[in-house]
Amino acid sequence: MTGKLLWIFPFSAIVIMASFLTMPVSVASTGQWITNVEVRDLRTGGLVGDKLAGLEYNITFIINVNTASPAILNLSTLLEHSSPTLADRYWEIHGSYSGINLSDWNPNLPYVMFRQDIGNLSLSSYGKIPADITLTTYGEIVLHRTVENYTLVQLNDPFDHTLDQMTFNIIDGEIKDYENLLSAKEIIVGNMTNRNVVHQYVSLSESIIMKARDEASIGFVDKAESLLNLIPTSTDGLLLEYSPSIAETMFIPVAGGLSVLVILSMVLIVRSRRRTTYVLNVLEEQIKDLEGIVMKVSRVDKSISTKLEMLRDRLRNLVGV
Repeated sequence: MTGKLLWIFPFSAIVIMASFLTMPVSVASTGQWITNVEVRDLRTGGLVGDKLAGLEYNITFIINVNTASPAILNLSTLLEHSSPTLADRYWEIHGSYSGINLSDWNPNLPYVMFRQDIGNLSLSSYGKIPADITLTTYGEIVLHRTVENYTLVQLNDPFDHTLDQMTFNIIDGEIKDYENLLSAKEIIVGNMTNRNVVHQYVSLSESIIMKARDEASIGFVDKAESLLNLIPTSTDGLLLEYSPSIAETMFIPVAGGLSVLVILSMVLIVRSRRRTTYVLNVLEEQIKDLEGIVMKVSRVDKSISTKLEMLRDRLRNLVGV
């Protein structure tokens, strides 16, 4: 019995020491570590708002360490290596921090290991956002979609629990062009209302914007831009509400032009999406939108609406709706 007790005491001491070593590394809450974030374009050095896939950035920030611990924290980045001028590093330390020994650290690794000492660790992370993260491909079809809350920098404790992270919404050049065009056209439509442009034209323009938004949300940014380009670049020359007879006359070619664009876009969509059920569902939604246009045109010109109805029925037969 005495011999067993002699073995129990050393074993208990080892267990107690191990429990101390595996205690939580910090009492600080998550989300309170990374502060003073500043994102600059590596090409121009200017501050940026939108973060674009495929471009290179310098992300400077501070890690506030409020509690001391012998634990080793892990700071990692999902940025790719940047241009040749900075291809030898992911990181740069500004000032000094006692938790890092600069004599043996490697800035060319996609992570930084440091001891949790009280103080502020100021860093820059250099790199490129992956170019293809906004793209989704279905055969020959390429969709452009915003990536929301994409993590570029993350701080973990020794047990791989996330203490804090830096996330951004990522777009690409095509999405950026669409957003700029959408913003410009929304201003134009707002000016139409302020100038009392004929309500049919305003309603038609609003429908175009709604349709463009739907296309862009799916990922068909190019088709969304084609729709938005139907809206004029200014309100100069547009007919006002006090001349209804002329307005109705001008509404017919406008509606006709829209229907031609919808027809062409549907033909292109039928050719490019024929292989997938998903794409056919999108085409059915566009046919429903055409029905809405038919209803609007019918209030102005029955003959035009009849032709659009015939066209709608042909499209239904084409896709089997």
